[in-house]
Amino acid sequence: MAERQHGTGDDAVRSEVIASPNNPDAWLRLGQTYNVRHAFTKAIQAFRRALELKPGYPEAMSALAVALTNTGNAKEAIPLARQATSLAPNDPRMHAALAFALAEQGEAAEALQEADQALGLDPTATFVLLVRSEALRALGRMTEAYEAAKSAAEVDPDNPAILRLTARAALGANQYAAAETFARHTLEIDPTADQGHLLLGLALSQQRAFPAAERAFRAGLDLKPNEPDLLNGLAYVLVLQNRFQEAEPLARKAANLLQSWYVIGTLAVVAIGLGDTYKDQDLYSEARDLATRALQLVQMDIDPDEEAKLYLQRAYARARLGEVAGARQDFRIATQKARPLSNVGLAAGRNLRRLNSSRSQAQPPPDWLAHVVAVAAVALLIFASALIVSGLLDAAAYATIAIGSFAFVFVGYSLPSITRLRVGVVELERTAGPLPIPHMELIP
Repeated sequence: MAERQHGTGDDAVRSEVIASPNNPDAWLRLGQTYNVRHAFTKAIQAFRRALELKPGYPEAMSALAVALTNTGNAKEAIPLARQATSLAPNDPRMHAALAFALAEQGEAAEALQEADQALGLDPTATFVLLVRSEALRALGRMTEAYEAAKSAAEVDPDNPAILRLTARAALGANQYAAAETFARHTLEIDPTADQGHLLLGLALSQQRAFPAAERAFRAGLDLKPNEPDLLNGLAYVLVLQNRFQEAEPLARKAANLLQSWYVIGTLAVVAIGLGDTYKDQDLYSEARDLATRALQLVQMDIDPDEEAKLYLQRAYARARLGEVAGARQDFRIATQKARPLSNVGLAAGRNLRRLNSSRSQAQPPPDWLAHVVAVAAVALLIFASALIVSGLLDAAAYATIAIGSFAFVFVGYSLPSITRLRVGVVELERTAGPLPIPHMELIP
């Protein structure tokens, strides 16, 4: 997302490094400055230089671990953060850095333990509270995650980064009105915050305030036209209104820019909607493949209902393609993955029952039966040929037998496909794509 503005403060830090190039503290401060600007590559370089000058420097280790985690390198960050906690066991920042890396790596239970230890050392540290929120999200405890983030916002109520993360946590906990409040406050402080417009659009879309949600996404795109999360968000709200033709170019552009499970999931829903509109089997095939790709990209901390939506989408596309066994399996998985009594799980269950009912009325014959029919038809033609040669059968009768034989072969090979097409008219329920809650970095 957007990089923050910088100016004389950055110049002062760089001047300090130039004046004292062997001062590890100066390099640490320079890395922290880059961190705030989300210039993580430069931050990592600065932190590494600090460690070269001062090996075993716990503050630089933990800062480097956070920067690495923010760039998707949590596996590399974990041993650094562990070493930092061993060197400074009473510093909450060290435990928070370790908790953050563990949460991003999917080690949610240990991440929460480290976050709680950090919180015991400093109950009001906003970074610690936000890391604890991330650990709870990774465990699927969305309401508690929101409460932890909200506590950070109460400590520092006018910090745009904290407000954005709290709005995001509120979305995950289905607290959409609260998410709207935090997103609007973010934009009051910084109207140019593209993430603020994104979060506001998502919060409004979940409250079915579609025109206002569209305006929020478009305002964000005015600031950053090629931001994939904003493109995907606008496509998502158009999908909620069944405006698939308008959503398609936005969803495809977003997917080209960002290969994320929720972006690919939105495009899968668009393909399903267009498939239903045009009765196009190729679009259903694309939707099936997109849903499969999205499932391959799923992160460990995904909400169960969001994962269930992906299985439901693939099942829907498979049913329309006549892949009944695969559709039935995916509908079952969707019911198992979804939260108890959630709309997604209930819809998957209803679809499964309707599919089973349809199949009980129209079972296709086995494929081998067509081969038997073809062999019998050929044998009949050979027999008829022998009869006409011997003069026991006239030409008109032979022609009738030949045409009939070809008709039997055609029906034999077409019957399974014809029967499968009956599945396509079963009333199956679609769902919206996964709620596209974006990934966000944490800055100490």
